[in-house]
Amino acid sequence: MPTEAHEYAELFPLHEGQTLVDLSEDIKKNGVIEAIVMYEGKILDGRRRELACESVNVKPRYRAFGSLESDGDDPLAFVWSKNFHRRHLNPNEKALSAAQYVTASAGRPKQSTDESEKKPITRVEAAEKFDVSIDALKRARTISEGGSQSLVDAVQKEELSISDAASVAGLPKSIQNKAVSRVRSGDASTVREAARQLSDETSEAALEEEANPTDETIGDQIKRVNAEIESFCRKMLKMFDDECPRDPWIVEEGTIDGARKKVQNACQTLRTAKCEAECPKCDGTGCAKCFKTGRMPKFVLDQLGTSK
Repeated sequence: MPTEAHEYAELFPLHEGQTLVDLSEDIKKNGVIEAIVMYEGKILDGRRRELACESVNVKPRYRAFGSLESDGDDPLAFVWSKNFHRRHLNPNEKALSAAQYVTASAGRPKQSTDESEKKPITRVEAAEKFDVSIDALKRARTISEGGSQSLVDAVQKEELSISDAASVAGLPKSIQNKAVSRVRSGDASTVREAARQLSDETSEAALEEEANPTDETIGDQIKRVNAEIESFCRKMLKMFDDECPRDPWIVEEGTIDGARKKVQNACQTLRTAKCEAECPKCDGTGCAKCFKTGRMPKFVLDQLGTSK
């Protein structure tokens, strides 16, 4: 089972595929030349080396960060120096890594002896360090903070542009995932277009549901609701039979009979209650919004004999 990676190590994408196969073959032939670096009990550098060792049954070598003078005393800077130049990052990966680097820099412990290293990295500095534009970094940060894993993966693989992905990163993650799937299936050219399609479909479905809220007639709905009320009342009465524990806080004068009488009175009130309010959307003529507003169309009130 792979050792947990440190959050700094995860600033850079874990490239697998053929490059990992090649690394595995090299380790099988030549052994582990560079030890895996550990920090706070997690892998700071060497995730791929550990995976490669496991794939070819070679025992990995580990060492602690700081065990070599060349490590320095800033684990974040160490990760950048070990990964940026040796990895072939595409522009999208650089922008995402730069955005995460700024966030990690702001939250890292200030344990460096170098005053310049203690200051958080600014966006301008990170953009220059990762060779990306400020705009790309800003959009990448939007994706990192609000994007679903599916959206981030698609950006890293250059299936989506940074600007396109950033435009939907504020949407619910379920919508983002569906939008990415549509782009991958060819049903949309961008996730922005896919999200617009999904929004239109949702609106159409809502309008259709509003126009046809149920297959039940209004009379059926009334009968169903009344049946539910009656069922509830019967359950309440059953609670107050003579074998039920006496709970003074729910009974009148501390008696079961008093509680039963109270529920029976409530049932009678429900049966005789008059609903006189008409739906404000249609002035009582009947529409799809009746009941949703808590009101009723006039003809139903007339049938019930409760309208004035």
